Amino acid sequence: MMRGWNLFYLSLWVRGFHTWLLGVAVQWSGKTGIHANSVALILVSSEQGRLKSTFCKSLMPAALRHYYMDNLQLTSEGKAERLMSEMGLINLDEFDKYAASKMPLLKNLMQMSSLHICKAYQKNYRDLPRVASFIGTSNRYDLLTEPTGSRRYLCVEVIKPIDCEGIEHAQLFAQLKAELEQGIPYWFTKEQERELQRHNVDFYHACPAEDVFNWKKNVYTYSPLTGLFS
Repeated sequence: MMRGWNLFYLSLWVRGFHTWLLGVAVQWSGKTGIHANSVALILVSSEQGRLKSTFCKSLMPAALRHYYMDNLQLTSEGKAERLMSEMGLINLDEFDKYAASKMPLLKNLMQMSSLHICKAYQKNYRDLPRVASFIGTSNRYDLLTEPTGSRRYLCVEVIKPIDCEGIEHAQLFAQLKAELEQGIPYWFTKEQERELQRHNVDFYHACPAEDVFNWKKNVYTYSPLTGLFS
């Protein structure tokens, strides 16, 4: 369930999760084309025991669990790119631990549809397909620092423990494969990205100047009768 839950946001979550899963499936198939799975789902709850991380891991079929990781270090773009060619799903666990200065690097990584990599003990660079998609968790709500970049995230509040049992992976990915073969888009359109930006307003982190402005706005009220602040 989402923060500020209503039918619009429920619809956004269902549509967004579906598109994201299509992006996961197409990247695993190696047929990404020009569109990368450039959106990350971020599961948010300040309460413990909501099984956010368990859900992220449960999305991987048992046979592919060793292609799941949850400790990405944004210290080197080259190392992160290699992981994107080797892993299937990268969980940005405790998303709020990443410094704001790392967000441009993460945004750049998420938009890559192909990777130009020089592997260890090799001298030449090779073009490799991107395989990994991103998902994340957080215990905080003030996550996003840049409105334009917020279109790369679908933040959702988890209001009760997630049921992670009984996922029929074979059926799920067979359906996704069939939809991809029908030509259903696996990327977010510009209008969908604008929807994400509007939705994610609840998850912005205000800068100090904005905090001061909002504080003053609450302290001083304008009277239309006198034209003065009181």
